[in-house]
Amino acid sequence: MLVRENLKIFTKISFFTALVTIIVMPISLYIASRTLVESVESILWIFISAAFFASVIGIPLSIVSMFSKENLAKTIFALIVNSEGNY
Repeated sequence: MLVRENLKIFTKISFFTALVTIIVMPISLYIASRTLVESVESILWIFISAAFFASVIGIPLSIVSMFSKENLAKTIFALIVNSEGNY
């Protein structure tokens, strides 16, 4: 059984996943739209795919972290960003 104090790890993971999604996806999409080199574009799509799948994994972690004693703003931020990163 998970104690509420032990759920802080889920909050940290989902929060950092949300930060990576916010940072990686827009920058990679911008660079991919500006470049014509296919090798760079394929590498950027790997980063975009990794950020997308990390946000998919971050959604259940964000939901579980809602029951922790962590800062509520942090958990709501992680939940919103991870769920919006999938669109």
